[in-house]
Amino acid sequence: MKAAVIGGTRMALGFALAGVKRTYVSNDAESAAEALLSCLRDPDVGVILLQDSLAVLIGDLLERVRAQKGAFPMIVECPGEEGRVLHEDRFARSVRVLAALRTREGGGAP
Repeated sequence: MKAAVIGGTRMALGFALAGVKRTYVSNDAESAAEALLSCLRDPDVGVILLQDSLAVLIGDLLERVRAQKGAFPMIVECPGEEGRVLHEDRFARSVRVLAALRTREGGGAP
């Protein structure tokens, strides 16, 4: 299982330097949506880190994807360099969903 990152230049570059191979630089709704759909077509991608400011821009698409795909791949909304954009802490919610899924599947705590 591989990770993909969709975010601004600094976020994508930072994760690329950390070894993430699938990074997408996006600054608008159109490129963010294209990057998300590209990640969803790749069966090896299990985690998508999405900058929260972009998640706001593609909110409708993101909700449709989550309704269709469920918890896999895991889409985690992360704050960008400007800090958290969303009022709700979706990053914490995403982590709780993943933890609940692991417990339900018998994976237990790491």
